[in-house]
Amino acid sequence: MNEASVICATVAGGRDLLDKSKYTSFITGIYQEEHVGLHYCGMASGGDTIGLKAAVGMNLPIEKCPADWGNLSVEPCIVKTNSYGRQYNALAGFIRNEYMASHINICVLLPGGKGTKDMEDRCIKHHVKIYKYKEYK
Repeated sequence: MNEASVICATVAGGRDLLDKSKYTSFITGIYQEEHVGLHYCGMASGGDTIGLKAAVGMNLPIEKCPADWGNLSVEPCIVKTNSYGRQYNALAGFIRNEYMASHINICVLLPGGKGTKDMEDRCIKHHVKIYKYKEYK
């Protein structure tokens, strides 16, 4: 968890989320209620982007935390090759999630898949307060 007195938060959710307005008001309400002062963004499409837009709309500072897919020297690392023939670290998203979960106080979970579930599990491990959108499974 962050060491400063600033309340830090992130949003996790699937990359295919479309109806941004219903999620944005949910996020904004939580951020206002919890007095969030810094937004951590994983920089993926979907849930991350929805969270980013909500935070920008609230004029919050943003800590960008993109997954470092090209770093093949970090541990742990599972090297895979994408459809363009380029190698990448298949664990980069999980490494990014661990970093963010260890630095935040609040996580808003939108509907998603295994990456969202991974973020939830890491937040539980780090005792992060979790808010789940009603459609979250």
